Amino acid sequence: MLTFKYYLENAEIGYNYQEKEIIVANKSYNYSYVYSMTSRQWYKLSLKIDSFLNSYPECLAVTGTSPFAIYEIQNPHRTVNDIALITRPIKLGSLSHKRIIQSALRGVVRPSLSDLNIRGEAVLYRGDPLTMFSSCGFYILGSNDTQNFAYIAGTEKIKDIRDLITKMNKTKAYKYFVFCLVGGVRTDVALNFVEVMVDEAFENRLR
Repeated sequence: MLTFKYYLENAEIGYNYQEKEIIVANKSYNYSYVYSMTSRQWYKLSLKIDSFLNSYPECLAVTGTSPFAIYEIQNPHRTVNDIALITRPIKLGSLSHKRIIQSALRGVVRPSLSDLNIRGEAVLYRGDPLTMFSSCGFYILGSNDTQNFAYIAGTEKIKDIRDLITKMNKTKAYKYFVFCLVGGVRTDVALNFVEVMVDEAFENRLR
């Protein structure tokens, strides 16, 4: 596991003026670090950045060498991006076995169905805007040892997402659970919390 101080060797710094974020990038690795001056938190960006271009107020990153690409960090036109948000294993109270009866991801994920934009202008095809399609899903996994996980429930949508709610179910009981949001979303994502209805499974019942 690479420690952050070694990652900083030969790293470059960029600044996202729009989001007030500091980007730390080392071209030897396929990821970058971002520090939000608003939330005062770090997160990892799955993007290999070779260098930054001085283009105030935009934050432009160069990826690759031959050929190379220009990546717009602040992404003001809200294109669709693929994400995978996965929680750590959660025991939901005690270490007893539990069943998740129903769950809901509370928040707003704006549309995974969106107009295709170039330089802020919608691209038209015979008078109609082109759209990009990408589904987004909320999934729950269960485990008894935090190493091996099984799929429990999930739901998917291809439109504006406001509170993803799974169907009622009563599956096999587990000690730990992982919640995942995976798929194509636009940049204006707001996730508030995960709401869970749990039924504890008692193992000492007479049979």
